[in-house]
Amino acid sequence: MRKIFIYIFLISIWCNFGHAETWSCVYQFDNESRQVILERKKNRFYNIFKSGVIDNIGQIIVKETNNFIHLYQHIDVPEGDTTAFLTLLDKTKKSFVMVGLKYENSTAIIEGKCTIY
Repeated sequence: MRKIFIYIFLISIWCNFGHAETWSCVYQFDNESRQVILERKKNRFYNIFKSGVIDNIGQIIVKETNNFIHLYQHIDVPEGDTTAFLTLLDKTKKSFVMVGLKYENSTAIIEGKCTIY
């Protein structure tokens, strides 16, 4: 009986590692509805673009609680670019907020509702 319990426990742990968390979010930009899809793998979230291409840099999880996840990304293209991309995933409101910060040239703030898989 004890062996069965151990097998069930190990299988449940293995299944949890194989599960990817995906956030599918919709926002308005230039009076147009757009979608951002973020898939979690270990300590990063990766954008899945409309074309199906997955970004290879990812956004680092800076802080996570039961209520939110804070993400950070810097793409250094062109070389020397100082833009920092910040994303807030709100677990309780199932929503997101994203902005690119750069001195005198920050991006627009985008935000919207999400479905979490």
